[in-house]
Amino acid sequence: MKKYSIITIVFISQLILMSCEKKTSQALVSQSPDQKLEISIQAERYTSLDPWMVSITLNQINPKERIATVSQEIMASKIDTENVSFNWVDNSSCQLTFTQTDGSVVNVPVRIEYNSK
Repeated sequence: MKKYSIITIVFISQLILMSCEKKTSQALVSQSPDQKLEISIQAERYTSLDPWMVSITLNQINPKERIATVSQEIMASKIDTENVSFNWVDNSSCQLTFTQTDGSVVNVPVRIEYNSK
């Protein structure tokens, strides 16, 4: 009986140690209709039980310049085009939509006021 307890403890310990691997999603990028702005999304997590920490970066395209970065936690099995959508309202406003594992939706509005000349 003691032998089975030790084997079980060792097995569970190995599972925990093996699951502690940092995972990074592929970058998702979308450009505004006038192609002057882009939003890029990159996510990472350390275990499959953790939520994704999604970095949302807004960049000016020409000249290339980072404008802002914000973070959002999303609970999903993966971060890709199946559960993330970019809905550009106009050239300076986009609604990001994330669908989580339980089917709930997280909306992240992104808007910038800039001189479009």
